Amino acid sequence: MPQNQFIHKIAIFLISTLSVLFLFSSCSNKSSVTFRFGDAKQGTLKSRSDSNPLSSEEMESLMLEVELSGDFNATKTVDLAKNNSPEITFYNIQVDSIIKGKASIYIKDEYIDLPELENARQVVYQGTSDEIVVFPGSNDLPITLKKVYAIDVYFMQI
Repeated sequence: MPQNQFIHKIAIFLISTLSVLFLFSSCSNKSSVTFRFGDAKQGTLKSRSDSNPLSSEEMESLMLEVELSGDFNATKTVDLAKNNSPEITFYNIQVDSIIKGKASIYIKDEYIDLPELENARQVVYQGTSDEIVVFPGSNDLPITLKKVYAIDVYFMQI
């Protein structure tokens, strides 16, 4: 009988250990992806030397939006006037997911009174990432932002 109790205890120990390992392995199937908008990039916006620099009002209304697509879809937006060096992190992404990112910096236009243009915005910088495979832990999302040039189009009736 003592030998049966010993085998029974070993069996319970092995089942408990395997259950705990399974629990931890299932938890580690989720990961995160972060896009970092550092001080250097923020300085690029403030020191534009093109023919149409941003006004101080426009600088105060800059928004950063990052959108993920592919095996995981989500969008987050931050106010650049309130956050100098934001990091946008997406959590609970399945490991081995294939995703792509798109970042846009836009001027939130609060001066338009037309209902159909209620959420109007002027994109000033935009970029997309290559597809990345999400690994366990924290993953960086490299996106190069490029200036978007606006073109005004006028129609004349002849």
